[in-house]
Amino acid sequence: DSLRNSTRKINPETLKLTEEKVGKSLEDMGTGGRTAWKVSEKMGILGKDHQLICITHLPQIAAMADTHFMIEKQVVDSRSTTQIRELLPKESVEELARMLGGDEITPSALQNAREMKELAEKNKR
Repeated sequence: DSLRNSTRKINPETLKLTEEKVGKSLEDMGTGGRTAWKVSEKMGILGKDHQLICITHLPQIAAMADTHFMIEKQVVDSRSTTQIRELLPKESVEELARMLGGDEITPSALQNAREMKELAEKNKR
């Protein structure tokens, strides 16, 4: 409901959807599959006129991204560091495949990831 209501009237100066507003993260609520895809479609609509930054573990939502970043936390000598880097299109598909199927990226997971990106692009037009 929060996302649906937010698409109706948006303050053009700022748009901020946060976990505090939604109440729980989508992952915590057990959102996945078709529901996650619907959320990604709404975010695609919002993203046409507003900049959105979304951190997610859901491939359905990540597939909708115009730009996909990898955020990695590493611990070296008891010190934590976080690195953020933009993924190339091929890397984005590989990351979606990893999100879909775990550490081992299979040919079917890669195909599914490519199809998700194609569908997302079609939905954004």
